[in-house]
Amino acid sequence: MYPVILTVPHAERVSRWRLLLRPIMLIPHFFWLAMYGIPVGVALFVSFWVIIFTGVFPRGMYEFVSKYYRYYMRVIAYSYFLTDVYPPFNGDETEPYSVRVHLDYPEKYSRLSVFFRSILCFPHFFFYFFYFIAFEVVMVIAFWIALILGRLPDSIFQFMKRFFIYYARLEAYIMLLSDEYPPFHGLQPLVAERANPDRITVAIESTGDGNAPTTEERGREGEDEE
Repeated sequence: MYPVILTVPHAERVSRWRLLLRPIMLIPHFFWLAMYGIPVGVALFVSFWVIIFTGVFPRGMYEFVSKYYRYYMRVIAYSYFLTDVYPPFNGDETEPYSVRVHLDYPEKYSRLSVFFRSILCFPHFFFYFFYFIAFEVVMVIAFWIALILGRLPDSIFQFMKRFFIYYARLEAYIMLLSDEYPPFHGLQPLVAERANPDRITVAIESTGDGNAPTTEERGREGEDEE
């Protein structure tokens, strides 16, 4: 099982007004990501050399970088229409947010793979380029479908979710949060879902269609592919 586990439940409804205003609503997050990313970049630079000499990512630095990564993935999921819940401005794993990100801390790193990580990622950069083009096409289609119907068809959601999981794994590998080479797909075994807490409770605000706010409990079972 890959050590980066993501849980992305399929929301039954999508708020049309949030969909239209999403780029504006994301501006504060992009600003905070840029500011937050400065100390994270310093921590990654220091950690890179610590790993090269010791083969270990200092636990404190790992937790600091992983919180940024978790926060970044929540913002990306929101920008990709994978969730309609506005993301919090933090990356705490205990935050009751709809998109869950779990990382297994590597006890030991391969110094060679860390040193040559940028070269090892070349095949993924090439694959990502074409995968992202296909994703962008589907995302445009998804936007108009969600705007008209107020929901995303499961087939479109699953395609976008798989791309998101693939991208998240690649980012984790680049950011040294995982030492296992990422696969060229976004599939997860069902058991991966059960590795996190059994249930989460998230507040889903009004869809903009006159529906009152509700609270939903979403189970893990059946969310991911084999």
